[in-house]
Amino acid sequence: MNLPEAFVKRIKERELACDDVNAFLVSFDEPPVKAFHLNTAVISKESFEACAYGRESLFFEEIEASDCAYYHKAEHIGHHPFFHAGILYSEDPSAFAVLSGLEIREGERILDLCAAPGGKTSVLARNADKCGASILANETDRGRYKILISNMERMGYHSVSVSNLMPADLALMYPSYFDTVVVDAPCSGEGMFRKYKDSVNEWSPENVSFCSMRQKEILESACKCLKPGGRLIYSTCTYATEEDEDIVRFLTDTQKMTPMDPPGFIKKYASEEKVNGISTFKLFPHRFKGEGQFAAYLKKDGECFTDKLIHHPAAEDKSLKPLSTGQLKTLTEALGTLPDEIKGRLFFKGNNIYYLPERYIFPSKGAASDPGFLMGGMIKGRFMPSHYFFKICGRYLKTYLELSPDGPELKAYLHGEELKEGGALKAVTDGGAFGVIKVLGVPVGGFKYAGGRIKNHYPKGLRNNKL
Repeated sequence: MNLPEAFVKRIKERELACDDVNAFLVSFDEPPVKAFHLNTAVISKESFEACAYGRESLFFEEIEASDCAYYHKAEHIGHHPFFHAGILYSEDPSAFAVLSGLEIREGERILDLCAAPGGKTSVLARNADKCGASILANETDRGRYKILISNMERMGYHSVSVSNLMPADLALMYPSYFDTVVVDAPCSGEGMFRKYKDSVNEWSPENVSFCSMRQKEILESACKCLKPGGRLIYSTCTYATEEDEDIVRFLTDTQKMTPMDPPGFIKKYASEEKVNGISTFKLFPHRFKGEGQFAAYLKKDGECFTDKLIHHPAAEDKSLKPLSTGQLKTLTEALGTLPDEIKGRLFFKGNNIYYLPERYIFPSKGAASDPGFLMGGMIKGRFMPSHYFFKICGRYLKTYLELSPDGPELKAYLHGEELKEGGALKAVTDGGAFGVIKVLGVPVGGFKYAGGRIKNHYPKGLRNNKL
């Protein structure tokens, strides 16, 4: 790789790669690694491994001491059926390492401030779904915000709400509100040179300085959102001191931050350096099989308090109405009998029906987001479910069709084709016109059942012609 001379000079002068700068520079000529983490909110590690080991389409190995992360050799894992099902999330192992093993406490409120495309949000959410924690994933860029929504939809997480707000606006809406704030800050991207070749040409000392200033602005808002006693996790994918260690000095000097114990995984594999008493960590590609990453774990001075309630749209948005008896009847005709815990969380607004989890963080003022998960809409007196409905509530539907991960039927479904019953292909039907396609018991998408015909409701924008 033709690295910028100014970048190489900075690396050598500061000896950022510790004991072997030459090995570090040579690592840029190696190909980037491929990895994914498992969505344990929908499938156990044991069930996944029992089914997936030996599959030629994947060829994976577990990353030692990780929390369900794996290297893989698949060329196009984004087309794999397990990807479509939300069973796995493709992510660089160094990025995964930042939050691997982080304890998510019951009822915890988490802000992922720079969340797109959603890798770190996913690591948090698979555990948050299990313990009643709630996450607000925010992204300022509108295009990346849509990608974030799509990824959270694909993974089927119940605990994540998504917003498209500036950090300063969130600080006004949620002062001293979150137990944990994660800031995976926009940066100069030095750690991604192998993975994204264009980032090499975009790099400059001036851009490093610009990123450092922007990071400080973001972190000032992040600290305002954080409770006293709350934890701040700061990370970048760069090696630049101005964006890493200097930012930690800024936090300790201006934001009253103190040390916090980091997760064990990053302690095992990263190079550690103390900055104003705070342990900081760098992952280098010549030392760990992944790309470059920096992380610091800090705690806001003071004692944690929990006297603030989660904003809930059902209480704040007067246009949200509980479903009427007639609307519930229409839903039952379309979907069969839903559990009371689901029906009690459905609300009507305009022509749309939304699902609002019990612990849902809702940025109600000026937020560019729906008031909950859009479950579908009423069209000419009939309910038309959304893809999000099948991903989140599909496990409750009594009309379903389980397909083999390697079978031609699943391939045809992901292409957008209609299926017909015959032979071993038989849907389980128990009331309701709509059902869900499953793989390994995990919802993939929906269908409408009509006399042996399984009409495809997989969104056109997600259909896969490369399987």
